Amino acid sequence: MKRLFLFLIIFILISQASAVEIRGIDFEIPDSYLGGELKSYGYIFNNESTFSILCIDFLTDSGYAKIASESSFRENVTVGSHEAVHCVNDRNVSRIFYSIGNSIFSISWNSSEITPEIEKLISDSPQSNLTVSQFHSKLDNEMAEYLIEKEFEDEVIFPGDNGWDDFDRDYIWDLLY
Repeated sequence: MKRLFLFLIIFILISQASAVEIRGIDFEIPDSYLGGELKSYGYIFNNESTFSILCIDFLTDSGYAKIASESSFRENVTVGSHEAVHCVNDRNVSRIFYSIGNSIFSISWNSSEITPEIEKLISDSPQSNLTVSQFHSKLDNEMAEYLIEKEFEDEVIFPGDNGWDDFDRDYIWDLLY
């Protein structure tokens, strides 16, 4: 009887260790990514490129626009019942953006494919309260703001092949000679 009780306690502790709560949402972390760091805005295993789950709602710059614009591959997908945007960079690191309730979350992992672990994680997530149109509108608005800021930065930086770096070097070089 003591062994059964001990077994149950160990089983409960192990199963609890794989669940994390991020901004009020419970996620069952795949075994291969256990042992990461839980932060107020997400869960990070090793680094964001290895595996992370982030709630990006409250971040002023979630990175979606930069990630999406610099991706070597980007597509709209449906995972389980969740509409999502899957981006892959040139190092085969994926980041997928999808909604839960009224919030937008991102998951990143080191693969160009949506793995069975990631598919299960997304499929098991609570439903979105956003329509497909509202979801894409949130992401599109961030992209529009990013492009405006990028255009402004490109105009403000003095001409030079590498922006400020070349300007500073050229300016200092001219002062010396």
